[in-house]
Amino acid sequence: MIHNIDIQNLRNMIGCEVAQACSKVLPLIDKLEAIAVMQFRLPPSIQTRVQLTGKELEIASKAAVIRKNSWFSYLEILLELSAKADFIAEGLLDAVNYHQRHSKERTWFRKEQILAGELVRISSAEELKYPVALCSKVRTKDNDQLHIPLLDFHVEKTVMAFEMVKRITRTLFGSDFIILATNRSFHSIGLTLKHDNEFRQVLARSILFAPIVDNAYVAHQLIEGEASLRISKNEPNGQAPVVIALSCGENLLSVSNLKNTNADIVVQKL
Repeated sequence: MIHNIDIQNLRNMIGCEVAQACSKVLPLIDKLEAIAVMQFRLPPSIQTRVQLTGKELEIASKAAVIRKNSWFSYLEILLELSAKADFIAEGLLDAVNYHQRHSKERTWFRKEQILAGELVRISSAEELKYPVALCSKVRTKDNDQLHIPLLDFHVEKTVMAFEMVKRITRTLFGSDFIILATNRSFHSIGLTLKHDNEFRQVLARSILFAPIVDNAYVAHQLIEGEASLRISKNEPNGQAPVVIALSCGENLLSVSNLKNTNADIVVQKL
């Protein structure tokens, strides 16, 4: 939960890149003393994770084609096609079961460093070899094992989907949260720290909202015992996630136009 922030400060964060907004709001979270970021590699493609047969490669290619015109995830389409095949696609099952561990190399920032812009600096550094992600595990005043709730959505960026994402996020995270947009979908950051068991409960309950929530993302975070969310560009010419909604207490501020984050801001009382 966050305190001591007014409507105007909330307004100023809408349309900002996520690292800029987090630099202003994360230090205001109760008990939080330091956060961590890490660089991460994208996992290898399904086709290269294990040795696939010719028929399995055909299914993988067909799933990729169907995915272009569907908002269901690639893995959901892949598994559906596999289930309808006339053979057991063991290689594809092994590929789907692949889990890439999070990097153990973390950079920690205390509250004063976050306020001084260190999070913005590291997320926008030109010499970065890999994208930067915010880690859910934080350090607190009492040395408790707490997490910042993080979530990834897998739904087309429409006005109605945005409304559903706001409601789902509020249901799972409570009244204080940030919603982000990337080129493809939505993501959210909770602003109320959760104990380890509460954090796992939030992730587990989020699967009830699949396929709007990215259930593969949730599965990998549960396996890892923590979550991460990208806060930098994913490629040199890409774009960092942008804040499109921010909720604090009874105030929910959001963009009025998903295609223009500089458009008028809508304020709702909840």
